[in-house]
Parts: sequence; C-alpha cells; structure tokens
Amino acid sequence: MKMKHRLSLISLACLASVQLAHAAPRYDQTGSFYVPVSIGQYFPASSLNERSSITAGIGIGYNINNYFAVQTNIFGFAPTNRTTNNYVTGYNWDLEGRLNLANPSPFMPYVVLGAGALKNVNSQVALDYGVGVDYLVSQHVSFGVSWRQAYQFVGSEANNFALANVTWSFGQPAPVAAAPVVTSTVVVVAPTMAQRQQVMLQRAQVALKPILPNGVYMCKGNIAGNEAGCVTFAGNVMTMHLNIRFMQNKSMIQNQYNTPIQSLGSFMHAYPNTKVTLYGFASSEGPQGFNQKLSLQRATQVKSYLVKTSGISASRIQVVGMGTKDPIASNKTAMGRSLNRRVEAEVPVPAQLVGQ
Repeated sequence: MKMKHRLSLISLACLASVQLAHAAPRYDQTGSFYVPVSIGQYFPASSLNERSSITAGIGIGYNINNYFAVQTNIFGFAPTNRTTNNYVTGYNWDLEGRLNLANPSPFMPYVVLGAGALKNVNSQVALDYGVGVDYLVSQHVSFGVSWRQAYQFVGSEANNFALANVTWSFGQPAPVAAAPVVTSTVVVVAPTMAQRQQVMLQRAQVALKPILPNGVYMCKGNIAGNEAGCVTFAGNVMTMHLNIRFMQNKSMIQNQYNTPIQSLGSFMHAYPNTKVTLYGFASSEGPQGFNQKLSLQRATQVKSYLVKTSGISASRIQVVGMGTKDPIASNKTAMGRSLNRRVEAEVPVPAQLVGQ
C-alpha cells in the first residue's frame, strides 16, 4: 500500500471518529491517566527476511477529555532471520494522539496516530498509526485488542503489530456532589383550603408511620437523601422516591437497593385496594430514544421485583418511562447523573387515612 493511500485511510478514520464522537461515553475518563500492558504478535516487513515473533509492551497516557488522549508506548520483540536463524532483538517506541469514538456502550473504539522510532536491523524514524477497541469492565479497568503499523520511510518498510491489552486508569477527579435542585412554585388558594390540606397531610403522615419501615422519612431538600428513600405528599397522592442507584446504561437492581422497594411492597400489602404507578428516569447521556426505552426498563424491573418478591399482583402496577425528563440534579456531574437514574412510585393515599 502506498504512503498516500495510508494517509488517506487515516484521514477518513479520523473524520468518521469526529462524526461519531458526539455520543456520551460509558464512563467519564476526563483528567485521568492510564497504563496499558500489551502482548501480541510482531510481523516484520517482508523485505527484512524475518519470521514473526511475540511482542510485549507497556505505555502511559493521559485523557484530556472523553474523546482525546495522548500516550506513549514501547514494544520489544525478537524475530529470527529466515536465512541464518539468528535472533534480532528490537523495539518500537511511539508518541501518539488517540481519538476515542465515545458511545453509550462499554465498548470504546479508537484510532491512534503518531511517530516514533523502530529498531530492528537498524534504528529508523517511523510513522505509527492504528485502530483498536477497549471493553470497559469498570471505571478503572478495561481489556482490548488493537492493530497498529510502524511505517519506516527509509526503505518503505511496513511493520505490523496485533495486540491484546489490559489497561488500568487512575487519577480521575472525585465527583462533586450536585447541589439540591430548588424549585419555586406559587400556589394561590383560599386560606381555609390550605388549612384543610395541612390537616389531611398530618393525618396521612400519622397513619402511615406504622406502615413505612424504620428509615423512611419525609423528604427534605434532596429527595434521594437516605438509604430507604423518602416520601412526599400532594393532596391525596403519596410519592415514594425510591433510593435506587442504577448503573449507567443498566436497568438491573443491585441487592443493596432492595430496601425501598420492600417498603413500597409493605404499604401495598397493608392497603390491597391501592394501585401504584412506577415512573422510571434516565440521565442525559446517550440518544433520547435509547434513554426513553432504558427508563421504562428500570420501572419494569421494580415492578418485577414487587411481583416476584413481595407478591403484589401485576395488575396493580403501571409502569411509565420518563426518559430524561424532570432531573433532580445537574447532569453535568457524575454524582448528579447518578441521582437522576431513578424510579419514583406514585400511590393514592387511602381515603380512610386522610379523612374528609
């Protein structure tokens, strides 16, 4: 392949990356360092008359943001000469820029482009470029595969590397807790009506106290403020803000968040004529259509838990996906996005509790 054609392919790959880079990443890597450790196969240029060999390497990089990074790597190898069968030890060192094709899934495709030095029979300046994909197991660990080529201008020799790697990330800034969202609502009512609603609210709270387990309180400020969730009242409707932290792009309920769902199940058992509407929510990452479907899946997971574990009839539970509507915290921070991934349960308060 001619050098002009190689550069054309690299340019097209970079252009495609820029077009796709508007999607949100699986984890926020801004400001973090990472160390990739690689092992694979080195394929010397055919003109060198050498057999391929195992190669291993290590590097270090820095994520400027979720899309752009700079990194340096060094790989060692020892191919044998086809004629003499003697080993030829060498290395490839590079300094590269990396462009991530950020997207909502744990897979992170990327392209790299840079320059360095490759020593085999002799040492020469080389142009480095390649493609790869990492799978993010967690915010700090990923596994991946890549292909890269070191092109030596002298002799037009193209040396290829096929690699598998494990990468450790560290140094991510600690997430900043989102400030409580304060809303202001002006309600114009007659004084006698306001007094009547306050009495009804107090009666409901007193009557509900023996039903809601210990740890469930009236909401104050941040509605996701305690382990078991908290409740608010609006007229004859109770909303239980279930303190469930969903993982990004996931609808599975982790075991540590079962308590608020069990609280809701206890209430529905105590009042078998009540029905509940579960509203699922998503944070702002990713396409709107994907988030709409994901929010509905989260509400459906809570419904399934109530049916299977608490024995609540499915006919008493309605699910609604709200997508990214009505955030309770800023989507600009990791903590705020975590709070916005939630489920709320809206239950009519039984008339016998609030009186007339």
